[in-house]
Amino acid sequence: MKKILLSLSAVLIFLAVSITLLHPSPAHAAFNANNLIDDLTFDNVNSMSPIQIDGWLNTYFPSSCISTNHGFQAVDPIGYSHSSGYIYGGNVSAGQVIYDAAQAYGVNPQVLLATLQKEQSLISGGAGCSTLAYAGAMGYGCPDSGTTHTWTGVSLYTLNGTTVTSVSGTCVNGASIVGFSQQVINAAWLLKFGEQRSEGKTSWAVIKGAWDNTDDLARCYGGPMTQGSFKRCPSDPSPTFYDGLVTIDGSSTHMDNGATAALYWYTPHFSGNQHFDSIFNQYFGIQYANDTYSPHPNGTLISLGGQVHLIENGVKRWITNGDVFNSYGYPWFQVKIGSTGDAGLAQGPDINTLAPGTIFRTDNSPVYVITYESGTLVKQQISAVAFDSLGYNWNEVVYVPPGNVPATTSSSILFANQHPAGTLVAGNSKVYLLAFDQTSNKVVKRWVLGPDAFNTNNFDWNKVKTGTTQDLVLPDGTPVDLRQGNMLISGGNIYLVDYDSTSILKRPVGPWECFADRWHYAYRDLYQTVALPDRTGSLATC
Repeated sequence: MKKILLSLSAVLIFLAVSITLLHPSPAHAAFNANNLIDDLTFDNVNSMSPIQIDGWLNTYFPSSCISTNHGFQAVDPIGYSHSSGYIYGGNVSAGQVIYDAAQAYGVNPQVLLATLQKEQSLISGGAGCSTLAYAGAMGYGCPDSGTTHTWTGVSLYTLNGTTVTSVSGTCVNGASIVGFSQQVINAAWLLKFGEQRSEGKTSWAVIKGAWDNTDDLARCYGGPMTQGSFKRCPSDPSPTFYDGLVTIDGSSTHMDNGATAALYWYTPHFSGNQHFDSIFNQYFGIQYANDTYSPHPNGTLISLGGQVHLIENGVKRWITNGDVFNSYGYPWFQVKIGSTGDAGLAQGPDINTLAPGTIFRTDNSPVYVITYESGTLVKQQISAVAFDSLGYNWNEVVYVPPGNVPATTSSSILFANQHPAGTLVAGNSKVYLLAFDQTSNKVVKRWVLGPDAFNTNNFDWNKVKTGTTQDLVLPDGTPVDLRQGNMLISGGNIYLVDYDSTSILKRPVGPWECFADRWHYAYRDLYQTVALPDRTGSLATC
């Protein structure tokens, strides 16, 4: 992914200063031909949920060929039998296809996403969104011979409700493996089969629910082997010793682990695997998932057991669904792989209600806003008059499925000329966050101290409303500074934003192993700030 340069013009707000925020590409480890990716990362099936994948595509790749924004869908791989092959259900999003394939065979969905980009650039859409690209999405069944084929009567993919069923000139050499979903599920199987068999695990086969890969129990393996005494075929009378060395592009290369062997079996060249390495690093950070018994700092979003949590005040709080996650403006790339230390944290209260100020509707409902009543978050109906006078527009009314709608409804309808808590308002040459103060039991206005504070708190410029007279006479609360848990870079040094009982402070982060290899941060997570906090705290280390 290219560096993302976000130009934010804050005219009328922060004294008409234009700020440019650069999210650099993530940290990129030097290419290690002997260890392309470790098994722990390769096997991390819960690194991204379907909602996370689709949200990631929609947010960061406006030209993506497989995003829901692009109108893309494909049939869902839902099972396998050795007699009939793969079984597919109805159309679903790319995120669902990738997730289901990853879950079926125990492969990190990020590995599949990086392979999709490596083979056909479908993630970014940089090479266009042709039928040929979809048909051979993962490069599976495309030998170097260059032979082309024509296939018809196959559900290749669906775009904006129209299903494409034929392709001419594709490299894919089989009707059962042509098409987006067919490519993804077969590639997931091949990558996992290669990882397991290269390590001598001849008894590996997925046999669960609708997945019956018992035919793998008799299948031989012809790819690179890791070092050790192993059988290539389950029927071999005795194991053979392998030194783990394979010649790749004329160079002797050691297969340090099964994941590396699987990637070379999939693409037996340095160039393709260097491309994979670069893509994975740019999209997801370093691919060596060393664990740590130290939890991530307060303010970090982590993924544990397929659930996203926010670490806050030394506990982990489960964010119960994607609608809640999105309502807080969190970007998916900030979710880090949970460590052993994170898993050991106590479980705090769930975050199961949409963020204050969220404007939404559900099935056959009026428009609601999430606000406070007697200190509790509730949904409050907005009158048409208030909706217009407070400057809301229909583009910001999000749809929330009934199951994710807060149960408690306010006793009144919003008619007031004051914006509810959770709203960003502009006035007096400042931006304020209206917030509910639990101590005074009142709504206050909190000055957002500058563009850095605005950006690190994941606020959206498009949601800033013109403050009303009632908004601007609210009592002042504590100003909003940089968000806790954010990583800053200044003068080549990395700092963690933290707070103590006094105020904000910066904590140096180190060593690099903690930042990149154990906590799984990358350059993409760093904010280049105009001014660092004045106070310096203790070293943030694992």
